[in-house]
Amino acid sequence: MRRARAQAYGLAGAAFGLGFVAGPVLGGLLGAAAQSWISRSVRADEQGTVQGALTGIGAVAETVVPITAGLAFGWSLTYAWPGSVYLGAAVFAAGSALLLAATPDVAPRAVE
Repeated sequence: MRRARAQAYGLAGAAFGLGFVAGPVLGGLLGAAAQSWISRSVRADEQGTVQGALTGIGAVAETVVPITAGLAFGWSLTYAWPGSVYLGAAVFAAGSALLLAATPDVAPRAVE
């Protein structure tokens, strides 16, 4: 019984550690793919503007999200239940997937 519990905790720790490796790798790959996909929808002379706007949005998100997530997690430990943060993350992930699925593919426009 104790050995099985120890193995379960070890596997949970390994999975948690794997998330710290896989998360940034997937984020880097998917972020670059998303920027490429978005930049295809504008003319060649607008590429810099779009890339700058996307970089600015990313910088704001990288500043706001950790603060907000930390506050939400602290709140969930104090007033609610610890799993509520994961439920909120699942809702945001599902919303993002639906938004991506509903977004039409745009063909690149030629320079006028």
